[in-house]
Amino acid sequence: EITERVDSVSRQLVDAATTLLDIPAQLRWAKEAVLRHDTRAKLITALGNIILVLLAGILARWSAQKLLVRPRDAVEARIEDRLWLRLALLVLRTFLDLVPVIAFAGATYGVLAVLDPGSITRLITVAIINASLLTRAILVVARLVLAPRVETLRILAIGDETANYVFVWVRRFSYLTIYGFFSINAALLLGMPAASYI
Repeated sequence: EITERVDSVSRQLVDAATTLLDIPAQLRWAKEAVLRHDTRAKLITALGNIILVLLAGILARWSAQKLLVRPRDAVEARIEDRLWLRLALLVLRTFLDLVPVIAFAGATYGVLAVLDPGSITRLITVAIINASLLTRAILVVARLVLAPRVETLRILAIGDETANYVFVWVRRFSYLTIYGFFSINAALLLGMPAASYI
């Protein structure tokens, strides 16, 4: 078992070293993609479509958040000793947290359907949308469980500092892993050398 573990760690170290050594190839690929006229034009068009879709989603999410500020504040201001009432308020606040996420999804997928970009641009845009939705969903669940900044709704017997600390690390880990994964897959669709993915 120890030998197998050592072999596994060794393979992982070799893979990591290979990826680091492959960085010049990745940089060359990116430079060539930007310098080629046909690729540059496609990248600009694709980037414009992606930005347009994401701006629509961000605007929809921001509008939903602004509309729900007062109801959310009212829920968070309630102080209830009874557990079942606290659970009900927590579920209600979680629903209010989900509304902007749903607004973002509706706006981005709606604008994407109207623009109808090429297949690769569509796949990359969907990857970015899905990464955003997944991270937001994880943060909604984390807020449900930890209730950072709202001790009156917290079910777990932990203090504000601990709840905020855990929430911050959940957010960091979610952004790093999910956006990293979707970014690498999007880069593969654009032609990044497959060896860089391994």
